[in-house]
Amino acid sequence: MTLGRDMLRDAAIGVAVADRPENLTAFRRPGCVAAIWRQRPESGFQSWVDALAPANLPKGRFVLRPDAIRHALIQLCEIADTPKESKRERLIDNATTLAHVFVRLMNAQYLLLRLQAITTNACRKLHIDEITVRLVCTYRGQGTQYGISTDAPEGEL
Repeated sequence: MTLGRDMLRDAAIGVAVADRPENLTAFRRPGCVAAIWRQRPESGFQSWVDALAPANLPKGRFVLRPDAIRHALIQLCEIADTPKESKRERLIDNATTLAHVFVRLMNAQYLLLRLQAITTNACRKLHIDEITVRLVCTYRGQGTQYGISTDAPEGEL
């Protein structure tokens, strides 16, 4: 796959934008430090997730094999008493899909799955945990902001 103009439109230099999960492999290309998958939420999903009380948002942190991801997400929703309706299933389906895409991209046997409501600047934590690659998804709020460092040594952007 070649990084075309359409994949780099609306992104910072070195960041690919993909409309399909198979294009996320762009982050492996030289000079590409991140890939953004532009998902389109189904009708009504965003207003549903925005209206959930914080206590009803699933939260947890687990190291899992890929075949346990969906079950873990269902259990987290049960614990949080996330309303049982089609939008909850959509959330579970989407998070499961994202996790499986990430596992395939990284050829991983395990995944650290973390669902968390972030209300402060979590960036400081991301820069000290020494995770080589991460997938970040924002379901509500302002979204995930990113920036490109211009003074970091090569390979540490």
